[in-house]
Amino acid sequence: MNQHVVAMQHEQPATANEIATGTATTMPNEFGIIYAPISMFELKRVFTSEEYFRIKLRQICDKANVPHHIVDDVVDLLRECKQNNIKVQPELLRRRVHFLKHLENCFKSPIPQSIVIGLEGFSSNDIHYSRELRDSAEIIYYDFKEQALDLIRDIGIWGNLDNFKGTVDPKNPFSGQTPRTYGLLDEVIDGAWYKKTYAECKQMAGNEDFLVLGVILYCDKTGTDVYQRAGLEPLSFTFTIFNCECRYRSEAWCVLRYVPDIEMKSSADKAKQRWFDW
Repeated sequence: MNQHVVAMQHEQPATANEIATGTATTMPNEFGIIYAPISMFELKRVFTSEEYFRIKLRQICDKANVPHHIVDDVVDLLRECKQNNIKVQPELLRRRVHFLKHLENCFKSPIPQSIVIGLEGFSSNDIHYSRELRDSAEIIYYDFKEQALDLIRDIGIWGNLDNFKGTVDPKNPFSGQTPRTYGLLDEVIDGAWYKKTYAECKQMAGNEDFLVLGVILYCDKTGTDVYQRAGLEPLSFTFTIFNCECRYRSEAWCVLRYVPDIEMKSSADKAKQRWFDW
């Protein structure tokens, strides 16, 4: 939607579609067609409150290149706030940057870190270990313990017993039994490795209650833009204590690190590397 609203005199009335979409309105004007901003006082008198709000909201969607159904989502949110007796005072609302900082202080989450590493290869430079001639890559990573505790504290997952059907006995979670009624095997906890690990943990725990919290790792390349020119390989993990239905959901996984696509280089860098390898 344009930044301005077209106003026409009565001799050239606006069409019904123009008025409905907010691109035109009928205003007496002896100079013919004029362009006026939608926030102009005269236009506020022409449009109703609903028309003005929806037109401005649709204009924002156009600028951000987002689907127009967001307009209905915002309207539904306002109705929900009213139904729940939540009074929204626009003059007290923070700007987005300040509100995000407020949330960061209220809800602590693991902070990503970065490290630059040298890449090994089969060229003579790598054999003789010439660090300054090696390719390097920046790895974005999280602390595993912090990420694991962050996933463990997720009440949305751990508060739903359906996420543990077939992997944990609800009557005795520390029994190590995995009762199932559907007759299917679990790809992890029914394996020989898991049973061997459980037996070792039981021997170490003695008479104390314990749970085996196995970790499943998953790594796959993904694109970061429309044309897939710059890729990343996120390494994610989840726990074996979650059943398959739970592990199919993204909220049951946490990211450990991001590795960039090392093959994505400029032609000059590739030519330089070929020269060094030769």
